[in-house]
Amino acid sequence: SLDNSEKFIPNQKFFTSDLTTYTGSNCLVYCSVIIGVGYDSKSEEVIQLLLDIARQHPVVLNDPSPVAFFPNFGDSSLNFELKFWSDDINNRKRVISDINCLILDTFRQNQITIPFPQRDIHIYDGTSS
Repeated sequence: SLDNSEKFIPNQKFFTSDLTTYTGSNCLVYCSVIIGVGYDSKSEEVIQLLLDIARQHPVVLNDPSPVAFFPNFGDSSLNFELKFWSDDINNRKRVISDINCLILDTFRQNQITIPFPQRDIHIYDGTSS
């Protein structure tokens, strides 16, 4: 699978369900964080900051090395993805949370905005002009 999990199908549940485990033959776990930034952001700067954030975390592996991409344009944001590997299977959610906190702090320090969806509402009062 994409996150390096393995599926085991126990004999007694062979035809009814499967089981996902992160304790298989390989202890590496794949992590991904997706973040949207304001349209006024510089894409190269965002990518570099994401890579720096991943590299400074003690549980993120350097081999395979972290990668950052700019995969698409969102409705109200430029969307980036940070992918990295860890060998700390039991703390996968904690590592992702740490990375998210570091992203938020680092982006604030560098004046990179993280937009939230906004909508314009037009109210029609039913009278003709």
